[in-house]
Amino acid sequence: MGIWAPRHRLHRGGDRLANSALWRIALVRMHCHQPTKDYVARGTAEGLSKTEIMRCLKRYVAREVFPHLLASSPGAVPRQGQDHYRAAASRHAI
Repeated sequence: MGIWAPRHRLHRGGDRLANSALWRIALVRMHCHQPTKDYVARGTAEGLSKTEIMRCLKRYVAREVFPHLLASSPGAVPRQGQDHYRAAASRHAI
C-alpha cells in the first residue's frame, strides 16, 4: 500500500476570472505554441496527467504575466521586485 499525500490548496476563494484566463492561455498554448507542445509531450512521456501538466503550465503563465500586470498598474510596488519574478520565469522556461 503506497503513501498518498493530498495536494494542499492554497486558497479556495481565489480570483475565478484570473484562473479562467490562465486556463485559457495554457489551453491555447497547448494547441498552438510549439515549445508548449513539446513540454506537453515530455510531460506525457514522463507519466504526468493532463491535469498535472495544465497546473504546471498555469503556474508558468502566471509567472510570465505577473510582471506585466505590475508594470500596467500605476503605483504598484512588488514585494520582492520584478527581477525576482523574471529570474523565476527564466528558471522554469518551457
